Amino acid sequence: NKLLKIKQIDESNVQNSLNTEDEDHDVEFTPAELLQKRNVIAELNSSFHEIGCSPMKLHALGEHSRSFYGKEKLQRVHETVKEKIQNVLEVDLPEEKNDVEKSVIKKSEDLDKLVDIIKNELSGTSRRKQIQMLTIPASLMWSRRKIKETFNISDYSVRKAQKLFKDQGFLAEPARRNGKQLSPDIIELVKKFYQLDEQSRILPGMKDVVSIGKKVYEKKRLILCNLGELYSNFKLEYPNLKIGLSKFCSLRPKWCVLAGASGTHLVCVCTIHQNVILLIHGAGFEEEYKQLMSYIVCEGAGRECMLRHCDKCPSKDNLVQFLQAKFEDCDDEDIVEYNQWVSTVFDRSW
Repeated sequence: NKLLKIKQIDESNVQNSLNTEDEDHDVEFTPAELLQKRNVIAELNSSFHEIGCSPMKLHALGEHSRSFYGKEKLQRVHETVKEKIQNVLEVDLPEEKNDVEKSVIKKSEDLDKLVDIIKNELSGTSRRKQIQMLTIPASLMWSRRKIKETFNISDYSVRKAQKLFKDQGFLAEPARRNGKQLSPDIIELVKKFYQLDEQSRILPGMKDVVSIGKKVYEKKRLILCNLGELYSNFKLEYPNLKIGLSKFCSLRPKWCVLAGASGTHLVCVCTIHQNVILLIHGAGFEEEYKQLMSYIVCEGAGRECMLRHCDKCPSKDNLVQFLQAKFEDCDDEDIVEYNQWVSTVFDRSW
């Protein structure tokens, strides 16, 4: 009985001694828990005394103040222990970053990794894919200059990516370009031009007709000149309309025939030279082939220039730079349509 009374008295003393430390709290502890807490505090204070730190004081410490007090005490202990270790080892230990600094550094490292990944992807992909990937930095509200300098990309691509993100959102795909399209009005105007009496004549024969549909026939019209001359006449009549020779020829109505058998235009041309001209027209250049020739031969070029025997002719680098500038805004996936002259066994047909 005496032992039981002594134990009860001890627990009562522990309860009374710790009540003052926890008077600001509503949490109730059992005598055993309070005794354990007191022992832990005693052990900590003993350790603090050994390293030269002040003891923990919980008296009148509010609930909201405990977190700050704990961090501050931990920081002081860390600094004290660090200083003693440095003195013993005679070395300077690096500063430890706090949680906020560590988080900022980690995010910065992650961003650097993401930038490197985007750079690697941009170097080996099409312009269309580049613009799609550049919506990533655009979503971070980076400036145009920062994106351009960070990824070493053209200003055009950056502007496209920023507009794409603004209009369609993150990682949106740019629309495919199908090349320049003529308006229906211009197409109809060209077809009517072929059928003007000044440009073509109706053939008188009963059999000079062309089937253009089921039981639908049109009388053949003989074009009074070749297609090059007809195109020149059209440009004189409508100088402000932009249409190339190849497109103009492709719009020729089926019943408007050229001089030759069955309405085909028999002509002997160099397919190499003519196909270059058709490629220029298919690319949608406003410049004619003669203007492009001025980049690689002398003005008023003669035979020596054309045979590449002239030492004064410009190098092909001028033409290469011109073409690169023209295609800067184009993508590898853009669609370009053009015509070609082909050789046949009996004749060369348009």
